Amino acid sequence: MWAPDTEALDLSGLELLPMRGGLPRADYLKQLSVIDMVCLPLSSRAYDFIASGPVSDSIAALKPLIALRTRTLAAVWERYGPIGFIAETEQDLTKYVSELSRCRFEQQAEVWRDNLRKISHARLPASLAKNYPPVDDVSAAQC
Repeated sequence: MWAPDTEALDLSGLELLPMRGGLPRADYLKQLSVIDMVCLPLSSRAYDFIASGPVSDSIAALKPLIALRTRTLAAVWERYGPIGFIAETEQDLTKYVSELSRCRFEQQAEVWRDNLRKISHARLPASLAKNYPPVDDVSAAQC
């Protein structure tokens, strides 16, 4: 088993451990389709301004997140509502995961999925196109 930033984590409860090189995309999407939530316990300042691929994939698959707070996730939360549990610290994340139960998840899951649907809908081409001028207006513009 190898993955950056995982050496200090207790991974004993995982069925599939992180691996060097990752999973082929098709296998990754298959695994994503069968889980209830995506846990992203790694912190990185690189994600303060952009979403990671796994965050985007989780949104597209309507999978709630358990993650450390980033500026991007905070902005998404503010605009669309909660999309899972966003922890301020690693200790908060650890506590939440240790207390998580099927019942607790189900109590919140539909609200999270509704908000994930809002995000997915907002990212559809037809929704994004509303923010752009019609093509005929663009072609008439002076160069």
